[in-house]
Amino acid sequence: MTCAACHATVLTYKGRGVLVDGAPTLGDFQAFFKDLLAAHEATLANPAKFNNFANRLLPPGQTHVDRDALKSRLKAATEGLRARFNLNVTDSAYGYGRVDAVGEIFNSTASANINVAANRRPPDAPVSYPFLWGTHQSNVAQWNGFAPNVTKVNDIRIIGPLGRNFGEVLGVFGKIEVKPKANGKTAYRSSVEIGNLIKVEEWLAELAPPPWPGKIFGPLDAAKVAAGKAIYADFKKGNCLACHEVLADPLACYNAKMIGLEDIGTDPGQAKNSVLPGMTGPLEGTPEAPGSSTKFGPMAGKLEITANEVAYGILSGVLSGPGKDLDALVKNLGFEIGGDHCKVPFKPNPFKDFQAYKARPLDGIWATAPFLHNGSVPTLAALLEAPADRPKSFTLGNWEFDPVNVGYQPETGPHAFTFDTSKTGNSNAGHEYGTSLSPVDKAALVEYLKSL
Repeated sequence: MTCAACHATVLTYKGRGVLVDGAPTLGDFQAFFKDLLAAHEATLANPAKFNNFANRLLPPGQTHVDRDALKSRLKAATEGLRARFNLNVTDSAYGYGRVDAVGEIFNSTASANINVAANRRPPDAPVSYPFLWGTHQSNVAQWNGFAPNVTKVNDIRIIGPLGRNFGEVLGVFGKIEVKPKANGKTAYRSSVEIGNLIKVEEWLAELAPPPWPGKIFGPLDAAKVAAGKAIYADFKKGNCLACHEVLADPLACYNAKMIGLEDIGTDPGQAKNSVLPGMTGPLEGTPEAPGSSTKFGPMAGKLEITANEVAYGILSGVLSGPGKDLDALVKNLGFEIGGDHCKVPFKPNPFKDFQAYKARPLDGIWATAPFLHNGSVPTLAALLEAPADRPKSFTLGNWEFDPVNVGYQPETGPHAFTFDTSKTGNSNAGHEYGTSLSPVDKAALVEYLKSL
């Protein structure tokens, strides 16, 4: 799977479509994975299916040895998928446009990779796939800011983004061997292509937020946009600007505003699950990170266990590459993230316990429905309603766009997914900002948000 599997979408309107690079997919990861496993198992069990599979992959003149070897590889791949499927069994239905990536990554890094079955936990805090424009621009990434963009190599911001992306690869079928030694010199071999991750991050630094496609969805109302802009900044009305900065340069860097769980009031599941502890197993007594004098005890945060695998995995990938060190690798690729746009001195996350959610600039927010970090509110218009008045449930699975309320139209077909806000991880409470505005002011604010 590549970045586009989760971070690209299509919005349709009256027979026309808009492809938005970097926007959250409307895909159903659980259904995809279930079908992928079923396809593997069916191909392995059915001789006719396997013959079709082999004929597509093997060259003319294939031998029985070739086919037997292919079947062995298919069997191993199927067993790996089945093990991962069982590892991430949960009663939480993600539906379209969400996944508990952190929970599934933790199950891989803190349970499967170090062979500690007790660390396995149902991934039950699904969140929307974050939109990718602006990812490199803030001091922290991820919904609750646990992934720093801070660390630099020769003033080139790459270590933080590289670590973030390395962890993401481990979440989408990447592999790593964890064989630590007490002296900390062991580098973990992985399937992650370090150079490619750097190239992807460099491209993302050029990904601007998508402008409102007025030719398809209809032009913006200039008077409403102007009124909404004033409301956005008005301390006594919307006051959105207090948390969501408006950047004069859409590619400029900034320090994110982190809002504590008590203040934002939205579903706490993702933030709380990101700091759960686990047993360190074979990592006990080894350095927590390359060059660190601090060693793991019998217990550690699953985030710290993951960071250990990421750090040593990066080190292994760099040392096995042609440059032999990160400075050389970066130089060989001609990499410079952000360029003249990123001159802001990044600050660390003020919430060291990560019990907060990130408020980021709202550029391109119109293309990122459903809303709130867990996708529990279907439209921007619904987000401006008091939590008690927001939809208790709604259906997803339709790409058709609602340009007035800003979100997807409800799906009524057989493949509709019903989002139930009463389920674990699905709360639509909190973020009550702007909910007391008049209907006229709410409509103006939505119009302005469409313009960002």
